Amino acid sequence: MRARSHSPRKPKPNSVMGSPKMKSKSKSPQKKHRAVINQLDYLNSQCHMEGCSVSIVVHSTRFLICRHQLCHASDYFKDLLQSKYGSEDFYVTVSSMSEPTPSTQFRWFVESSIPCPALKDISDETLETCMRLSRRFDAKGLEMRCTKFIVENACSRQPIVALCWLNWALKHKFDAQTQASCLPSVARLSLTALEQHRHMLTEKIFSDLLAAKLRGTYDKAVQVFRAIHRMDHFSVEVDRCPRCGRTRDGMRVKVNADPCRKQIGCDRCHRESCEIENKAGDDLQAFYQCPHGLVPLNSTTDECHCQIPNLAHHLGSRYYFRSENGTILNPPPLSPHTSRTFDPAEDTSERPGTSYKRQTSRDMDRREQRQSAVVVRLEMLVVSLQPEESVRRAEIVSFGSSVILSIAFFYIFTMLNAFTTTNIALLDKSSGCFEKKISKYYGQPKKLWERFSRAVSLCSPRLHSVELGAFANTDEFKVPLLAPSEDCVVLSLGIGKDVKAERRMRDRMSQCVFIGADPVNESNADLFSQVGKFYNVAVGHKNGSFRSYVLEDVYRYQEVAYMDLATFIKLNVNRKIVDQMMMDVEHAEYPVLPFLEKGGELSQRDIAINIEIHRPTSEDLQAFVGFLRRNSLSQQWIFINSEIHPFFKHIRLFMINGQNKECRRRFWEN
Repeated sequence: MRARSHSPRKPKPNSVMGSPKMKSKSKSPQKKHRAVINQLDYLNSQCHMEGCSVSIVVHSTRFLICRHQLCHASDYFKDLLQSKYGSEDFYVTVSSMSEPTPSTQFRWFVESSIPCPALKDISDETLETCMRLSRRFDAKGLEMRCTKFIVENACSRQPIVALCWLNWALKHKFDAQTQASCLPSVARLSLTALEQHRHMLTEKIFSDLLAAKLRGTYDKAVQVFRAIHRMDHFSVEVDRCPRCGRTRDGMRVKVNADPCRKQIGCDRCHRESCEIENKAGDDLQAFYQCPHGLVPLNSTTDECHCQIPNLAHHLGSRYYFRSENGTILNPPPLSPHTSRTFDPAEDTSERPGTSYKRQTSRDMDRREQRQSAVVVRLEMLVVSLQPEESVRRAEIVSFGSSVILSIAFFYIFTMLNAFTTTNIALLDKSSGCFEKKISKYYGQPKKLWERFSRAVSLCSPRLHSVELGAFANTDEFKVPLLAPSEDCVVLSLGIGKDVKAERRMRDRMSQCVFIGADPVNESNADLFSQVGKFYNVAVGHKNGSFRSYVLEDVYRYQEVAYMDLATFIKLNVNRKIVDQMMMDVEHAEYPVLPFLEKGGELSQRDIAINIEIHRPTSEDLQAFVGFLRRNSLSQQWIFINSEIHPFFKHIRLFMINGQNKECRRRFWEN
């Protein structure tokens, strides 16, 4: 028999060299950690003594960091290390980006958020990484440092750099302040560049940038217009004034040419200065001449109808339009550089959740095209009617007349039905509507603040025979009641070096007396003296001298003289009724609210109030909610118009006194 082999037995599949083999439920090979090559020590001597270190391994680098400082800087690591102590390594995945390396990215994060040995400043190179990791590791302090860096440096960088910062802020969901700080620099880009990088912006921001550039173009056009206007004014020295015949013994007379009034004369002939220069900075505009007249170039005047072909050219309109002579024309073809409005149906980029919207948009476009084609065919049919078809034309005219008469009768019936409701009933209905929409938020003050302006807009009454004005300041609209022919008083508290609205109101309501007050005398006194009487005092809820938040070159705190609102009106206005009061007193409006409530010192003195209610503190918000609660019971004030600032969250509110007898006599009962 052959001898038995003495070769060693093969080990069993489930054991390797006597140690059991780990089984994995996953079919993929088990992930092995990369060997640690480098080690970075961010511990000080005290951390070494107390043993409060933690070991974080990223890629192939070990970071030794103080546990307490890391937990303080990042909520992510605070939750991770809360219940784990010891010297074991924590392996952390930083990012899927390969450049810069994950270990470099984490090193930037540690050095920018942990002050040991020293806190490193954020730079252009590390900004995006710090923004991303501040969100990844929930590091609020680093997020605030990134915001501060962007706010302080956005306007000093090139526009394309600011665009990248804005894109990062949108991508990593930074707050609105961070995004807004980049917009002025991004707006410097050309229209072509903005169109090329449109995918980096939201549609709202893109439209805001276009609107800002358009308004900037208006301003530059006005500057050019004024420069050309000044060039047209000239002076020359002659022996005799051609207008009044004035001469000077042995000297020449200086004669001025004034194209505004088409006059040439000496200083005595021109007692007043140039008409247009007097309006500089207020009503002065650039103009363009079209076949139908002189049209101001600004943001408030409608375009002349002869500009429709030009507008269609720039908008890329697909629709037909009718020219002045009645023929139907196509818009001019688009050039490669012509900007177009955004059309979702033409957007080929894949965006999550937009396939249904894009299909719906295509269907709407096809429907509009079919409707447009039908309208064009009908218009061409009417235009091409021949004289021998006069009978058919008469039938068409007769049918159209009957339709128009039916619509007119329906409109007249509706208007007559509406006028049977009195203004008093409309005010009561508006008050009830507002109370129904806002009362459910009395227990949620923050939501009430956010929804207040919309509730006012939805419930605003449409009053009969009462005309509301809208007068623009630099950053707001003031909406007063246009006073009747009798004398009236307009009180403006808080001038803020801006009287454009007051000037326009004075031109419209010349019978009114204007009174203004502001704690800053510089510039405000000169500006408001052109409108009415100015008082250098801060108007609030009590008398004395206090530190107040005032606008000089910038907003700052300053010691100012104070006078309560009731005393100011009693001493300086000296009228029983104040028709309009416009108030912008920088957070001092909250203590003034009790003056306006039922039984307050001014509840029967004011008729209409424009007030800017600044973004409140928690204490101010409770005062505002209390005012609304008490007003819902008394119905002293009816809210007519309101808007909330999209960035600063201030509320601008126009309200009228619903319980004032003189107010009813002047406006509502007639």
